Amino acid sequence: MQTVYHIALLDDEPCYTNMIRDKIEAFGLEEQLFIDPRNNVNDFLRSKHIYDILLLDIEMPGMDGISAAREIRKTDRDVVIIFITNMAQYALKGYTVQARSYILKPVNYYGLSRPLQ
Repeated sequence: MQTVYHIALLDDEPCYTNMIRDKIEAFGLEEQLFIDPRNNVNDFLRSKHIYDILLLDIEMPGMDGISAAREIRKTDRDVVIIFITNMAQYALKGYTVQARSYILKPVNYYGLSRPLQ
């Protein structure tokens, strides 16, 4: 029986969302993946879906990724959070919400595959 992973991808830039989704699909050939791309944090927070992995951009309009992660942690202590960012200085803040890792943009296959293993 195959494992199904539910992955939410939150990034306000559709070009990154599409690129990252393609890389995740290439990585997960042996598993089934359900990838939910989103570009609005508030819509995501209202959705009430349960995910195994959350790939979250830090810099987004409205609510930033760190604040969103704090909100998510209020109801979901188990989801794996991996931040995606252009700015390395945000990495330490990510660990305050028990993030597994952070990935610098532009995202490459190797950089994405390491924290997903």
